[in-house]
Amino acid sequence: MKRNKKWISLFLTRMKRFASCIHNKARYILVHIYAKIMSSARKSTLKFKSPVLYLGLLPDLLLLISLGIGMYNQWAYTRDSAISVIALLSTFVFCMSFAFHYYFDMDQLGSSIFHLWVGCLIGILTFVNYTDLQHVLSIQVVEAMFLISTLIGWIWNILERIFKWSEIKTSLLTLSEGFECVGFVISSIFTGHDGLALALFTFALMFHLSSLRVKSGLGCISFVGFILVGIFLFFPALNVKVNVITLTCFLGRQAFQPLIDIYFCGSSTTDRWRIYFNQSRIIRYSCLLVLCVIELITVAVVGHQSTKHKEWFIVFPIFMALIVVWLCFHLLYFYTCWRLLGKVTECNANAHFDGTSFNRIMAAKGLRYFALLSQGIILVSVVTTVLVFVVGFETRTPYSLALIFLVLPVEASSLSLFWYLGNSLGGVCSGYGIISPVTSSKPGKGAKLLTMSDVESIGQRATTTLNFLQQFFAYHMVQNFGCDYSTSGLEEENLKKKLNSFFESITQDGPRFDTYLLYYSGDVYDNGDWALTDGHRLALSTLLEWWAEKSAGSGTRLLLVLDSFHSYKWATSLARKTNGFVAIQTCRYISQNQPDPEVGGTCSVGDFTRAFMQFNTGQEVNIDWVSPSRPVRALYKTSHRWTDFTFHFPTSQEIEDYWSSNFPQTLRMLIKLLALSSFSSSLCCFQCVSRWLRYMQMLCLPPKQLDTGHGFHLINS
Repeated sequence: MKRNKKWISLFLTRMKRFASCIHNKARYILVHIYAKIMSSARKSTLKFKSPVLYLGLLPDLLLLISLGIGMYNQWAYTRDSAISVIALLSTFVFCMSFAFHYYFDMDQLGSSIFHLWVGCLIGILTFVNYTDLQHVLSIQVVEAMFLISTLIGWIWNILERIFKWSEIKTSLLTLSEGFECVGFVISSIFTGHDGLALALFTFALMFHLSSLRVKSGLGCISFVGFILVGIFLFFPALNVKVNVITLTCFLGRQAFQPLIDIYFCGSSTTDRWRIYFNQSRIIRYSCLLVLCVIELITVAVVGHQSTKHKEWFIVFPIFMALIVVWLCFHLLYFYTCWRLLGKVTECNANAHFDGTSFNRIMAAKGLRYFALLSQGIILVSVVTTVLVFVVGFETRTPYSLALIFLVLPVEASSLSLFWYLGNSLGGVCSGYGIISPVTSSKPGKGAKLLTMSDVESIGQRATTTLNFLQQFFAYHMVQNFGCDYSTSGLEEENLKKKLNSFFESITQDGPRFDTYLLYYSGDVYDNGDWALTDGHRLALSTLLEWWAEKSAGSGTRLLLVLDSFHSYKWATSLARKTNGFVAIQTCRYISQNQPDPEVGGTCSVGDFTRAFMQFNTGQEVNIDWVSPSRPVRALYKTSHRWTDFTFHFPTSQEIEDYWSSNFPQTLRMLIKLLALSSFSSSLCCFQCVSRWLRYMQMLCLPPKQLDTGHGFHLINS
């Protein structure tokens, strides 16, 4: 008996040890899983520690509960075994999604599976709609939960952006939007309806979401039309009785964030388009070819349906005449977009400069001028597409409606892009630098013997100035005409020849540059005139005469950047010497022997160039230009008409030349369609008042920093 008790006691002890071991192992596993979940949750909320951020999971949680109850209601009232299979499969899929997301650190895979299946379930509840169950209490509760989850999601999205709880990333289509739309398409195929038409219409929604993401105003108008057509035309034409609540929930989940990000996202239109521009050339050109195929299919479908019109003998000839115009302009449209992608490739190749904005690169590549030339082509192309929709409206089908709204957001977005490039980009600028020795001698008063240290100092100053000037040109994408350093001085004839060649230079597209930047640093006379060899001099009036001969009323402007001891005297006499668009950025050395507080040592010619270039390239943005202890004072002066300057707009002759050089002669007649009436006459009074206000501001209160439109500023101490 005692022996049995001993065995029993030993057995119980071992069982306790085994249970304790199992408990510890289970506890270790659970703690490990909890740590993984919390770590992934912190990653998903950008490591914010506030528990308020976990409320962002509430809309998805309510949506899952609504989907589960909705699937149960469908099964309870129909006893359809397929619904029970889908429900069981959904449970397995969601568990796998959570495992991938929180345990295996495969966030994108887990989120993709989750949103794909959510889209499928919403589509099933949308298209499997029984009208006799609409007044059942449990169905109404589920629909209320759908609306509440959508409303809470909207509130959360707004608060998230107001308090900046998460970073807003630019994208054409987010992962959740894309996979939920794909899941919605899959459900439409397997619910027994016209899956192809529903799929095309869903893809049209995806295109509209991308249009909203790139901040297209015309895309917003197209999106409103898309919703109205879907409500009143598309679904009635399919004879599909959809669940309006679940469909509204799906549309609200997809479209709300792109709509509010038009305001909350600070990225420019160019930054939003760069998601597409940064793709490889094959992808970019392939997308354009796919769009071309879709456009042709759309026109073919609409044309085929127009033959079924009861008055086809009138409608079809009108349609064929319209198609001729549509085809001509869309050929020009695709050619223009093809050239745009080529210019984008050039911009991408130059985007490796540190700190250089993409807008500045595009401006330097002449994309503003190209966009202004092409806006009319894109506009008429969009108008002809709308007219095709109008002509085929009476014989519309779900396919024609879906295809039209596939191409409209793309064309509307491209037109908005060309408008933005034409209105927001700066012009093109060409720069030329001239550096001559600064001997600190008085020109015309005999030669001065220089020591070896003086020669070394002059050479070092010239080399440093050249480096700063070239960095400045490269940073601001200024077309570098050349940077010349003359060790023996400047000859008048040689200088005139080079300056005339510089003033005559034009862009690759044909027109003149908007701004010609001429830099000079060297010896000058007491009145600011440039000291040349053989006792000659270059006066400001002479330089302006050379400029006037070459500019010849072209509307371009000249910007002189001067760094010498007496160049400020040119600035004071500029206003009475020219009526053109001329500005002088120069400096005044208060004391040549006073130490420079920034670099040490005495202040000399070249120090202003260093400070000006560093300030405008972002290397030294905290320069105190107005400090009384500063030995160099920045100074700029402009001509009277400087405020009237506008970047170059294509003239009718330039548009005609552009067409002649890029398109066949048979299409030149289409130029007349692009000669839309201008509203400049009606805005004449407004423009006059605006110019007068800018002139008075420059005269009475000139800004300390004057924006040139090329990324750099003129400075006034």
